[in-house]
Amino acid sequence: MNRVTRRSDLRSPLPVLLAAWSTWLSALALAGVGVGSIVVGHGRFSIGVGAMLIGYALFVALIGRWLVRRASWADGPLVASGILHLVVVVSLVRSGAPAWFLVLAALAGVAVVSALLPVSRRWLAGAPQTR
Repeated sequence: MNRVTRRSDLRSPLPVLLAAWSTWLSALALAGVGVGSIVVGHGRFSIGVGAMLIGYALFVALIGRWLVRRASWADGPLVASGILHLVVVVSLVRSGAPAWFLVLAALAGVAVVSALLPVSRRWLAGAPQTR
């Protein structure tokens, strides 16, 4: 028997959207750092680091897309990358980076917490939304 999908089941709940947008903003920040690394012009090493950061930013953006597209496994990569971003940003701030970097930590925290909320987990598992 085919399951009839209601239109309300296709819309992402707010916590999922928060997780996706936080992830996309993190990806944008990573791409910006990658471009900045390339523009600095410290030779091939700088270009390599920048290219890797831009590639990683594209992967992080894909994680957000997979989440919104309801890939049931997308919460794993999102939580893993979010925790990685939290650790890196806190380490950078403790090493003397500007305090505004904590905004990036907040983005990562919002993504991780939002993806792990029960409503997000149920929606990713394919359960219909209740209103």
